Amino acid sequence: MGTKKAPIIMTVIFAVLAGALGIFALYHTGVFSGNESSSNTVHLTADEELELRNATQDLISKNIIAYSLFYTDELPLVPEPYGNVPEDGYYAVNMTYNDLNKKLYTVLNHAPDQKEGNAEYQQIEIFVNKIYTPDLAKEILNNSDNTNKPVFKDKDGRLGVKADHQSISSKRNWQENISILYDIKTTSECEITILFNNVTEQQYDSGEFNQDDVVKATIYKINGEWRLNEIVE
Repeated sequence: MGTKKAPIIMTVIFAVLAGALGIFALYHTGVFSGNESSSNTVHLTADEELELRNATQDLISKNIIAYSLFYTDELPLVPEPYGNVPEDGYYAVNMTYNDLNKKLYTVLNHAPDQKEGNAEYQQIEIFVNKIYTPDLAKEILNNSDNTNKPVFKDKDGRLGVKADHQSISSKRNWQENISILYDIKTTSECEITILFNNVTEQQYDSGEFNQDDVVKATIYKINGEWRLNEIVE
């Protein structure tokens, strides 16, 4: 028997915040509906719907920051004597602990407590593990650029970044309106479809869209918290 699905639809607006990073805040509106199937219907309570909305907002906002950190940004470095390349292949990052917190948590407004001192690798480790499923978080931290070497690591108690790390240009415009379609599999698994470049639900359903304007991802609820299982680029 055929399956009838009524996806949850959320319209999302990314607004540029002030600051050197151009980090984006995420706001959303929309109406939730259930995933109706002849064999499996998932009903969410009002509290569960709100939790899913908030979790999606949080994860996508964090994902934008994490992606920029690992792929598009260049952090200030502590130069080696005489302009040498560091022997261990990693520069110390020239940021304070609190400056890195501001970079990571500008959008989210719930950064960990501030403290004096230099930026630390543990800050990035904690941040990434708050966004992604455990296996993906491990892969990002250890091999995000497919070189089998971590981009960031601890360097004598402060944050270190790989000397030969190359940043790339971002291919995504997060300043535009987007829509998010939800396909709820279970109360702990949900597939999200993100429509960029003003692609509408009708265009998506009819297949009238550019493949680059549609991104699919899955979020899982693990130990009571939602996590992304893909990097949204």
